[in-house]
Amino acid sequence: MRMILAVIVVLVVGVNPHWQKYKAEKIAAYQAQHGGDVCEVNNVLIGVECRPFTRAERETKEQAEALQRWNDRVADAEARKRVAQQMEDLLHYGQ
Repeated sequence: MRMILAVIVVLVVGVNPHWQKYKAEKIAAYQAQHGGDVCEVNNVLIGVECRPFTRAERETKEQAEALQRWNDRVADAEARKRVAQQMEDLLHYGQ
């Protein structure tokens, strides 16, 4: 019986969007007051624990951001190339 109750509580708390919003608000409030990079809610009431990024986490985050910037540049270049080709097609079609 306890196992069924525990499963129900985990499902309700873990999946509920209101719970996710509550956790995000608690973490944001704690970070604003105390700082910290990685935060987790320890319990339902108020327990938030924050710590700085480890070296590996910081490097992973920086690599992901660099990759995102690169992908954005490639997408922008492809979009500019597509627009230039469309303009060229329009100019040749109009002649």
